[in-house]
Formats: sequence, C-alpha cells, structure tokens
Amino acid sequence: MRKLGILMLSLAIAFTMTITSFAATAKSCGENCYYTLENGKLDVFGYGSIADDAFAKRKDIRQVIIHDGVTEVGYTAFIDCENIESLDIGKDVKAIRQCAFLNCPKLKNVQIPSSVTEIGFKAILMEQHSVPYDPSLPPELQMVGVWFAPVDEAVIICKKGSAALTYAKDNGIKYVVSKPVNYSIKLSKKTFKYDGKVHKPKVYVTLEGKGDIKYSVKYLTPKSKKVGTYKVKVTINNGEYVKTMKYTIKK
Repeated sequence: MRKLGILMLSLAIAFTMTITSFAATAKSCGENCYYTLENGKLDVFGYGSIADDAFAKRKDIRQVIIHDGVTEVGYTAFIDCENIESLDIGKDVKAIRQCAFLNCPKLKNVQIPSSVTEIGFKAILMEQHSVPYDPSLPPELQMVGVWFAPVDEAVIICKKGSAALTYAKDNGIKYVVSKPVNYSIKLSKKTFKYDGKVHKPKVYVTLEGKGDIKYSVKYLTPKSKKVGTYKVKVTINNGEYVKTMKYTIKK
C-alpha cells in the first residue's frame, strides 16, 4: 500500500508539473482556447471559439493546427497572416466565420472536414483587391472600391454535400471531392466456448484503396470470462470512423 501511495503521489506531482508548464507557455486566444507558437507552428487547443482578430496580421505564423475540441474560428481571426502555408482543421470545428483567413496568399490547399457547417463571407482562400482612385481619369471612370478573388492555385478538399463544397462553388475556388473511405473491420472470432478464462477476439482493420490507418481498440468489458455478450469499440483515424462490434461466450 505504501508503494502504491508513493506511486500515486509521484503521478499527481508529474501531472501538476505538466499542467503548470503548459499554463506557463500557453496563451489565451479566446474563451477556453489557448495556443502555443514555436518556430512558426501555431497549435490551438481547448474548447469553444478562437476569438475575433485573435491572430490578425501576424507575420510569424507559417503553420496552423486547430486541435479537436475547438468548435469555431472567429471573425477575421487570421486575416492578413501573409505567411501561413498550411492549415489543419480539427474534427470538432463547426464554423469558420467571416474573413477568418482572408488575405493569406501562401495558403493554397485546405482540407475542410464535413463537421464544418458554416463558412462565412470570404472566410478562406480568398484575397481582397482594391480599385485605386485615379484623378487623371474623367469623373465617369473614377472608381474606388474593393473586389475579391480566390488565392492563386487555391484548392479546397472536401466531401460531397458539405458546406465546404458549396462555399468553393459560390466563390469560384477549385475543389477536390474526396472519395468515401471504406473500412473493413473483422473479429478473429465472434463466439467463444465458456472455460472460465478471459476471451478477447483480435481485431483486423483494412482499408479499401490507399491510405494510412491509425486505430485504437477498446474492450468495453476487459474481463470478459462469464457467459454473455460483450462489446469491443474500434476507433479509426482519431474518430473519423467508430464502430462497436459484439462477441459472445457460450456454454
């Protein structure tokens, strides 16, 4: 018991030090949202929305990673960040507000997950251009105003029927519709004969076509040795696909 107590205390101290270290280095960028920036890489963590204008006109950001948990990118949050070259959007983001990534000319290709159901006016992969005043022109030809156009060579990668596809079409941005991913998940055995021992079937995951597969397996009843029906949960590519399968132990 004493050794267990020492171990628990050590773990608690290590956890506290980790949280303290994160708090010391991370800065707020919205209610319940925080970020770290190192060598041009911006990581955004937390829950809720990235604040309006949070990173507007920053020149020191090249890569943006919005982690799972963040649900919204605020108005003009990254406007005029001219050096951003890559953007990863987490699967919990539901809204990208107006002009969030306007005037980011080095940002060319963005994959927008189907979780995003709202994309505001000129929110991403668009640039603003102005029509300057020219006093040498006659009054009827003098114009002052702005217009918008897609970033050169911009491409949105999206899914069929998504808000991202509609946004791309409405703004004249090139797009690629990603094909549905077909996973095959099988158990090594679905039925075991009761013998008083714990039984856990092996899980086999395959992908039709090319691509990387990262998956985790969770046996919802770890000590499954009694007669009954049990479940195993398979999570693929950080929640892109989740399936629960059953197996039984019979007499």
